[in-house]
Amino acid sequence: MLHNDMSFSDEKKREILFIGEKNQSHLALSGILEENYRILFVHGEDKASETPSLIIIDLDETGARQRLKEFKHRYVLQAVPFLILSSDPKIEERYHYLGADGFLHKSITDKRLILARVSRAILSAENKKEIYVSDHVYSYDPDKEVSLRLLKDFEMALRNEEFEVWYQPKFNIKEKMPVLSSAEALVRWKHPVYGYVAPGDFIPLLEEYERIFDLDLYVWNKAAKQIDTWKKELKIFVPVSVNVSRIDMKNEKLADKLLEITASHEIKPQDLLLEITESAYMEDPERIIDQVKKLRDCGFLIEMDDFGTGYSSLAMVSKLPIDALKIDMRFIREAFKGKTDTRMIEIIIEIASYLKVLTVAEGVEDDKQLSHLKRVGCDIVQGYYFSKPVPAKQFNRFLEEKLELMS
Repeated sequence: MLHNDMSFSDEKKREILFIGEKNQSHLALSGILEENYRILFVHGEDKASETPSLIIIDLDETGARQRLKEFKHRYVLQAVPFLILSSDPKIEERYHYLGADGFLHKSITDKRLILARVSRAILSAENKKEIYVSDHVYSYDPDKEVSLRLLKDFEMALRNEEFEVWYQPKFNIKEKMPVLSSAEALVRWKHPVYGYVAPGDFIPLLEEYERIFDLDLYVWNKAAKQIDTWKKELKIFVPVSVNVSRIDMKNEKLADKLLEITASHEIKPQDLLLEITESAYMEDPERIIDQVKKLRDCGFLIEMDDFGTGYSSLAMVSKLPIDALKIDMRFIREAFKGKTDTRMIEIIIEIASYLKVLTVAEGVEDDKQLSHLKRVGCDIVQGYYFSKPVPAKQFNRFLEEKLELMS
């Protein structure tokens, strides 16, 4: 049933659907809005058939999120704006992901401020089919709300250090016993609303809209600082591999930035291993090769990541300035799935041997894989067999084990 305040006699007034049973805060708000709008209170199983000018949802009401979902699905094509009302003082910060066009805290009583928030929410609907984030235009799609939220939150996330750098150990298997040789830095986003966001959900997004360099700078700094911390506190040296995006490789000041980072944290360039995907080399070979040569001249070591997935020729690979080939984990999984067929892995190791560079295999999960890789001449491995990526403090146990072996 629709509850219509009897005081509204002007049927031409724009309608606001108010989701939630009447209470004192609702009545106080409707009293401010009634001069310009006709308010229809909706609760329970009430249905509204007309297209309103605005929908206000009291997020504190039981079932409010479900009603919000239903109404958004129903009115999305008409681009009807939604305003969220709540007693939470951080409503906008915490619930922006719900896709609202405006937010209103219940303690606000200033008439001008309330009307301004309502007007802003209504006006935002006019641009809802083209949502602007930075300098990019997105076609409106309800399924993209999470991506839009992540893009909008990115700069604040950097400032708040929501990004955590975790480390996965890499082991030299040329020795009788596997020995810790280095680590790979992997980033995790601990979002205040979504919790831990998978890298696959935000890294491609940041690459697409060319925001990845800011994140990579953040990770490189964190990794460099960690290398220095381990060296000073535990008296142990552990190089760390960091990812360098194809977007980063276009930056003419890349080498200068990396040198600045290593110098500021008192580590050497070779302490920070740079992982560049094979596909980056394929995209613009001459430019990338020139950039890589410049990095190597500065003392940085280069690992070609995801080798075997970019379809580069042997002639081309032989010209690339690299220090290691990294075998993509998909090759490891396929090689040991069902009937073991490791010919592709062995070919890559032979190529590395021909180029006189190291081979690194990722995604190693069991004894069978480890034993075979050792037998065919792989140099370094990483994967869940030893450890999944862990925070720096948990990584310390691998350092302690290495110190024990060394002693």
